Amino acid sequence: MSVNVLGVSGLYHDSAAALAVDGQLVAACAEDRFSRVKHDSSLPFRAAEFCLSSAGLAAADLDAVVFYERPEYKFIRVLTMLLARYPFGSGRFARGIVSWVSEKLWVGATLCERLQVDAGKIRFVEHHDSHAAYAFYASPYSSAATLTLDGVGEDTCGALGKADRANGVAALQRTPFPHSLGLVYGAVTGFLGFKPNDEECSTMALSAFGRPSRLDAFEKIVSLDGQARPEVRDDYFDFSADESQTYLETFREAFGPPRRNAGAGYSAFEDCAPPRAASAGDGADIAASVQRRTEDVILAQATRLRDLTGETSVCIGGGVAYNAVAIGRICREGPFESVFIPPDPGDGGGAAGAALIASAELGAAPAPHGAAQVYAGPAIEPRRLLAMSRHLDPSAWAGFTLTPQRALPEDGLRVEEFASVEAMVASVAQRLLDGEIVGWARGRAEFGPRALGARSILCDPGNIETAKRLSAAVKRRAAFRPYALSIAERDAPAVFAEDMGQPVYKWMQATAPVRPDAALSLRAAMHADGTTRPHVCAREDNPVYYDLLTAFGARRSVAALLNTSLNDSGEPLAATAEDALLIFARTDMDALVVDDIVFSKKRETRQ
Repeated sequence: MSVNVLGVSGLYHDSAAALAVDGQLVAACAEDRFSRVKHDSSLPFRAAEFCLSSAGLAAADLDAVVFYERPEYKFIRVLTMLLARYPFGSGRFARGIVSWVSEKLWVGATLCERLQVDAGKIRFVEHHDSHAAYAFYASPYSSAATLTLDGVGEDTCGALGKADRANGVAALQRTPFPHSLGLVYGAVTGFLGFKPNDEECSTMALSAFGRPSRLDAFEKIVSLDGQARPEVRDDYFDFSADESQTYLETFREAFGPPRRNAGAGYSAFEDCAPPRAASAGDGADIAASVQRRTEDVILAQATRLRDLTGETSVCIGGGVAYNAVAIGRICREGPFESVFIPPDPGDGGGAAGAALIASAELGAAPAPHGAAQVYAGPAIEPRRLLAMSRHLDPSAWAGFTLTPQRALPEDGLRVEEFASVEAMVASVAQRLLDGEIVGWARGRAEFGPRALGARSILCDPGNIETAKRLSAAVKRRAAFRPYALSIAERDAPAVFAEDMGQPVYKWMQATAPVRPDAALSLRAAMHADGTTRPHVCAREDNPVYYDLLTAFGARRSVAALLNTSLNDSGEPLAATAEDALLIFARTDMDALVVDDIVFSKKRETRQ
């Protein structure tokens, strides 16, 4: 009989469920794909239902349900922190206690009741162990060092460890709360006018336009002890405060007043070498400084980890692993020959790690070549859309469209079915060559926040005007935030000087500089500092998407496309065909591919 384990994460942000069968992930998805609430923190019962149904299992077939952290340990840390400030902030104390006593402490009982499983099947693992386990078991390595970095789990903000297939994951050194790189970076994100736990990518993007002129200040704020662990000064931050304002007056005295929108005036489509920050107090300089300090600390920890373990490969997990600029530097300057990050290194991936830990404990041998399973979400069901399409005239769309003068066609919708996948690919490639913006929804959705050719929006990476329209009328996001690049594996060596065989480049987990002679054909998918975040796609990874890249490349110098996630501003990625069609209706996309059906807007000219 098979060993079936459901992993669950939730009650903070990015809740998810993941199902492991005999040590292999077979389904995994974030709850927000179903609730359509970005970063949904509620317990992921809809995602759990999807995982079970996709594998043809019922809750009674589960051998274990595993939560990705230990709530009682976390409660002790939160209670201690709140009591230390009582009676000051008594309202915050009351809200925190109510949240824990009413819900978070009883997660095991809630899982039993809602999933209808026996209490004896409920298990808990530590937060950073979940991160490390997913990072390692998803990797192709037989043994590796593990590095986890995030805001905070129970009372740990990071860990160095060692793992092998026979013995699992063991932590060798932990960084205690409040000495958290993730929380510092989130606090600066809020200070710059962005949303913590959501828009750290904006801080990272803004850093490309600045100089690390305040690095000395951040070196004082975040120092290193003798074991390369970060030590955060407690007079700059209050991590028990509302997450949008965890910085204290000391921080404001050092860096000036909080910024409302530090990215205003910058554009990823304009070259910025050398950086053009206005002054040492400019938001871009602050972003560049916290970014550099974050990189320096991670690099020091990687060096310490290599010395502790002697391993040549490292697996990295936790929310800080989303910092693709820092990971790129680790790849180039770090002590490890190979760097691996799973598709979702954050809290969503913690569900997968929890499932894989329990699977191993129950005797299921871990997958020998990695349990990544990138395309683990809901599958596209396009046929239902054909019946709907006859009703999708402009009047039917009007209530859902945010840019009616651009998104609504004059005379409805064109629906094309193709006799073969090859014919569809050729047609879509021509659309992209003609400057169109195309949504692409095929097969099962990606697990994690990266669009990897299953739920993507695509355009010509050499067409800056199309990319500007993408930012303004489709993604509706700030111009200083850059886009990523999908590239066929065969063409990657001609575009990058880096070793693109590194596994982090398969899933957009690290930035890399583009060769100057390739920049012109890829500029719209590059940042202003000459880098991009590549998704190096082999044919076996996603055959139809690979064929689209090469079909486009047959008419261009490089088989590559600008690739961004299929979602509207402020929303999670599309999961279903209906999600994709609604995004298409609401935005200025020109066409939408749903498996082998192409929807397009009938308009002769563009305003």
